[in-house]
Amino acid sequence: MRSPPNQISATLDALMVSVVTGSISACQLPALSAAFDSAVLACANLSRS
Repeated sequence: MRSPPNQISATLDALMVSVVTGSISACQLPALSAAFDSAVLACANLSRS
């Protein structure tokens, strides 16, 4: 049973809003990309199982 990607798209929407409003500082970007990578990995694992 696969979980819907609603949470991930909501997270991406929030990230896009933050980028557009410029509220993400450069020191936060590595943590955000790491979180995004782990979300993508979790998605791939969910779709495989």
